[in-house]
Amino acid sequence: MLPFWILVPDFPVAKYAKMSLAAVTVNDGLHLHAIIVMPKICRFGKRLSRHFRLNQMAYVVADKPLCRLHAKRIKTDPGYVVGYALKSIKSGRSSVDDIVIFPRSRGER
Repeated sequence: MLPFWILVPDFPVAKYAKMSLAAVTVNDGLHLHAIIVMPKICRFGKRLSRHFRLNQMAYVVADKPLCRLHAKRIKTDPGYVVGYALKSIKSGRSSVDDIVIFPRSRGER
């Protein structure tokens, strides 16, 4: 079985916690929040957060627009986490047409 990904674009907003210059300047700060449903048995053989942490250099390549990958297991309050991931749609900065879902259906390939 494959993981199921729902990716939603988001944009930076002024916060108390400062962001790095790279995080704001790459793609004008555009970034993606992802909700990922992982099967219990997966070819990674480990949690996705650990996979990304150990293999960051395989995904983040110099002179490419991706500056980092970060994953965190949702242990509590999934409703809040999903709402946070969808906040740009609630605020009108993105629309449901901007949501990307992987894997694509057979008809979309």
